[in-house]
Amino acid sequence: MMHGRSGVRGYRAGCRAYRGREIAVAVMAFALLPHARPGALDAQVVPGAAQPNDTVTLNDALTIALERDPRLAAAQAGVDAAFAGRVQARAAWLPALSTSGVVTRFQEPMVVAPLHGFDPGSPPAFDRTLAQGRLTLGWTVFDGGARRARVAAAGARLTSADAGVADARVEATLDVIEAYLRVLATRDAVAAQRTREMQLEEERARAERLVTEGAAPRLELLRAGAEQDAVRAEGVGTGAAQIVAEAELARLLGIPAERVAAAALIEVRPVAAPLPVSTAPAPDHPLLLEARGRVAGAEALVREAKSAWLPQVHGTGALVEYGSGSGDFSGEWQAGLQVEYAIFAGGARRARADEAQAEARRAAAQERAVEDALGRAISQAQAAVAEAEARALALASAVVRFDELARVEALALQEGSDVQADYLRALAGLHRARVGLADARRAVVLTRARLARAQGVLDEAWTRIQLEIER
Repeated sequence: MMHGRSGVRGYRAGCRAYRGREIAVAVMAFALLPHARPGALDAQVVPGAAQPNDTVTLNDALTIALERDPRLAAAQAGVDAAFAGRVQARAAWLPALSTSGVVTRFQEPMVVAPLHGFDPGSPPAFDRTLAQGRLTLGWTVFDGGARRARVAAAGARLTSADAGVADARVEATLDVIEAYLRVLATRDAVAAQRTREMQLEEERARAERLVTEGAAPRLELLRAGAEQDAVRAEGVGTGAAQIVAEAELARLLGIPAERVAAAALIEVRPVAAPLPVSTAPAPDHPLLLEARGRVAGAEALVREAKSAWLPQVHGTGALVEYGSGSGDFSGEWQAGLQVEYAIFAGGARRARADEAQAEARRAAAQERAVEDALGRAISQAQAAVAEAEARALALASAVVRFDELARVEALALQEGSDVQADYLRALAGLHRARVGLADARRAVVLTRARLARAQGVLDEAWTRIQLEIER
């Protein structure tokens, strides 16, 4: 799931490719899906047009959403910046070569070139217009380890940025899974609401017929009508919730909400696999790698701060050309070695070292806090998965029992040997059990995904391996 430093160039290329595809991805991505089926949000259709044959799986949605998620683009840009920072830090190991030139006009004639001696028989040249060109080569021979520390700090920032890309991908993946399951849940709620309203309409019509025939008291018609009105009231908002859920998924995919509303989504379920017992996160968990990168960077800055107590040695060399307005030019070379040491800095060096050490302690404490938080998140996610699976199992049994109860009550009611209220209660129980079972099964998928996020293993590969399409 994580990419090492060797993968930085791939991230740089990926970020540039993202910018190039940003405009076209919302139209073309569906046509390029590896799992695309005929009619699956075909890129050739007019945007916004309803395509009743569209089918979008969870993997389809992940492929498209991750291709355009702005958090990934921002994280990849951070990798680019960190990579450039490391290149800049490493450049300090190389010599610096520079050139300069200047032309000066004096009020009175000035000596053209430096005097290295005086010969009365050959006086130096004077001119009011002097020109000087310089080619300088400089290199820091020794700086107390400051360069090495800055390179290490830049490398640590690159590691953290690399981990940030993986963490952004994890969060984007979980967002898509949640949005996808929410659309399925709201669609199920709307369908269940319609089914129950139809059942109650049939019961109201039956009661009305019997009352008209004089075979049943008017109370049955009133009871059926009241139950029907109550169910309609309970269903207020289910349609709006579906619209909101579809709009959220459409936003993640970068397509009109009408396209999602017209598309068929496929249920997913976790594969039969035991829950991991360990509460320890993966060694390459993105949040852990980010925290460790901050620790490494802070420790490197401590070494850089300590280097200020050591002298710096710089070597320089230059080729200098002197000339005048009359066109006379002469040149010479120069070389030097400079030793620099701050005898007194007003306590700045000590304060800088103390600051760096405090930042290092804070980074180390934050790393431990991240480890503790991940351990708690894993324990809570494991408990949530176990609870969701137990609830789904219990509701599956309840659906079977309520289905049989409703069937028996309906037969008894037709034979005139049952009470209408018992039948209505059986229908209500069956409705609640079915809706609850569908929600519980999706909760199992979602809690397993959250557990994978806490463990640091959630990505597209996890969804392909751990989730399967319901046929």
